[in-house]
Amino acid sequence: MKKLQRLPLAVLISIGLYGIPTESFAACTASGNTITIDNNACEISATEPSGLTTSQTVSLKSSKDKQQQGQIKVNTDLSGSNNALILEDSLGLRYTVQVGESKAVTIQSDGTAILYNGSELRANGDGINIKNRSTVKGTNYSIQAPNLAKNNMKITVDNSTVEGNIAIKEFDKSGHQIEVKGESTLKGDISGITNINVTSGTLNVKSGQTGANYNKAYLQMKKDTSLNLILEDKNADTLLTTAKIIFNDNSTVKLTLGENVTADDIDGKQLTLLKITEQAQKIPTAEIHIFNKDGTDITDTLKSSRDLPKQDDEWVELVEQGGSIKNRTEGNNLVFEYKKSNEIKIKENSIQNFLDKTSEQSDFIGYILKNSIGVGNEERETFLKQFPKTTQIVSLSRQFLPDLSGADIQSAWVWSEQMRSHIEQRTLAYRHQLPSYEREDGWNLWASSSFAKGKNSTAYDYSLNRYGVHIGMDRQINDKALLGFSFGVNRSTLSNSNVNKNLTYITFMPYMEWKDDFYFAEANLIGGSYSVDSTRSIGNTTATGDYSGFQVGYQVTGGIDTEFRGVSLRPFMSLKQQWFSNSGWKETGSPFALESDTQTYNARHIGAGISLWKRFDLSIGKFVPSFDLQYYKQFGSSQLNGHYRLAGDTTTPQEGILTMNAVGGNQFTTKFNASLDITETLNVSSSLSYNKFGKYNEAAFGVSLSSTF
Repeated sequence: MKKLQRLPLAVLISIGLYGIPTESFAACTASGNTITIDNNACEISATEPSGLTTSQTVSLKSSKDKQQQGQIKVNTDLSGSNNALILEDSLGLRYTVQVGESKAVTIQSDGTAILYNGSELRANGDGINIKNRSTVKGTNYSIQAPNLAKNNMKITVDNSTVEGNIAIKEFDKSGHQIEVKGESTLKGDISGITNINVTSGTLNVKSGQTGANYNKAYLQMKKDTSLNLILEDKNADTLLTTAKIIFNDNSTVKLTLGENVTADDIDGKQLTLLKITEQAQKIPTAEIHIFNKDGTDITDTLKSSRDLPKQDDEWVELVEQGGSIKNRTEGNNLVFEYKKSNEIKIKENSIQNFLDKTSEQSDFIGYILKNSIGVGNEERETFLKQFPKTTQIVSLSRQFLPDLSGADIQSAWVWSEQMRSHIEQRTLAYRHQLPSYEREDGWNLWASSSFAKGKNSTAYDYSLNRYGVHIGMDRQINDKALLGFSFGVNRSTLSNSNVNKNLTYITFMPYMEWKDDFYFAEANLIGGSYSVDSTRSIGNTTATGDYSGFQVGYQVTGGIDTEFRGVSLRPFMSLKQQWFSNSGWKETGSPFALESDTQTYNARHIGAGISLWKRFDLSIGKFVPSFDLQYYKQFGSSQLNGHYRLAGDTTTPQEGILTMNAVGGNQFTTKFNASLDITETLNVSSSLSYNKFGKYNEAAFGVSLSSTF
């Protein structure tokens, strides 16, 4: 046997398939019409094969008529810098080239892995069969036939991998095809192929950096087959482009994330899985599943919620919501979108964690939380997540509640009592302290101003600052009667730990008195309206609201005038009653804004008091200091109920019926007053008083001026 000259990168093996005896060597086997390459160091001459040890590229050539040529079986790894397996021009591919006939092999090259230089095939359907988990891999091309001009090539990929572009030359009426079986993978563009038939198993399509382009190919997925699109580069927008595609019964599409791609990389990104340039039929509409690189289906994981760690000092338990997976057809294309929710929701058992630390109005707090957690209210949950600590529950509980102080009604009552005090002081000065011969037969004009500061010391405590002006005019009808009219405006500010209110009161009060030498009787009526501007701090939000109200009432008083050791006395008894109504209102500006139904309240008091005074004639005028002491007992309940709900809630929750601070209550008042007649028609006076209305205590100071005209 004479060996051929060795080549540095390729060995040309000439094959005379006829007349070759069956021989077996360590490198190759020639038997009949079949040549088997068992490793990459072999040479086959015209008469016999022999061993080679340097070549990594196998080149096969034959001058035999194609109809009589046999098949080539590659059972060994082949590699080369430009080509790994070269099938020369005159070689016919009878029954196909079998890559991996008996075991898995790898044919790889930095250029073209398998190159067919021939211009024609023995018959339609001859070509290359890759099986047994073999791999054909070329940097430029995995399989290339640049000169083919006659008969159609068929490439079969059976449980194997082909990486690199496939390019088969087209010619008039050519119909080259690829058949895919088993678990097979294609990576790269395909040109010149008319049909790609997936007849069984799964076709894995690797996207590379820009997606695979099958150009004019018609991809047909047979019954029960699967198309697995593998995203290898997170920047790829389209995974597979082809001219036509059809999915038959039970054929499916799935998406697999490649080695360096995670679900986060495709979050919110629209992927065109299939770009169909001509026609698509029966594209699956069922949900597309996502798999990770090791083949694990992560669809349910991506869509499922995940509990987040909870600290021991936290009441909030959080869960990360699962994402959404959607696929849709846009024209002929199949578009896929995974969207991570990025939502951190509060678990519903957090409600009980909160309520376990709540001591007051827990039913209403429970109502608030149940309408905030686990019901899709993102704004409220976002708020609550900012206050996860158990130590924050007490302050949050109070802030969730409406203003239960009843301060607006209490303030209206206090102002009406202040106006009554002004009237009492007016009638006392004019009708009791002033001798009848000094009273003018004309209209008297008077004005009083008052300033007060008070505080309520209940569970829903508040402080109150108020100032007002009260103007009136009266006239002595005869020596025994006085009739007057008055008008008052008051401005109050209320505040507690998280609520501030500005209140404006406009009140009318007509009054009258009858008096003889010993007895007297007085009466007054009151009616007016008020407006309230409220701000309620809730965490880092502010709920604002405004509403109005009105009040009406009366008072009747009777007593006597007497004297003891030079001091004038006026003991008396009195009955008074007041009705209040707050209109319904609605807050805005906070996710925990509330609304309220109309509130009504009434209070009845019976009491007694005494006034003492003494007159001094001074050089500057007549000076009269006086002291007043009163006590009233309230009859009936002093409780005020309100009905509250979250703003926008159309239900009437029983949890929203809340009892407020007691309003009104027993009343105790003591007052010091001093008046000075500057002229016969001009009087000035001032007063200092302490008032206790139930749990509310205040100190007040006032100045009055009166004139006769």
